[in-house]
Amino acid sequence: MKILGVREARNTLSECIEMAKRERVIITNHGKPTALLVNIEGLSLEDVVAPHDRGLPSLIAKAARLGHPAPKRAAAKRPGRRLAKAAHAR
Repeated sequence: MKILGVREARNTLSECIEMAKRERVIITNHGKPTALLVNIEGLSLEDVVAPHDRGLPSLIAKAARLGHPAPKRAAAKRPGRRLAKAAHAR
């Protein structure tokens, strides 16, 4: 796990993204943890957002009623519910 200040993260954003592919990157603001960069490669947008957005299921249902297709889930290596709940609990 790497910890960076917001100024350093802003000045080295590309490097921070590459770092986040290998390990978690915590960004602090005035010494307080503010953001967490994690690798989400291979996950669908729904898998990433759903555990943190309680309104997402209703938005998906509304889109379906309007004739828009539901988001496609990542077929390979999709995290299970336990993983999503564990990530949400952090």
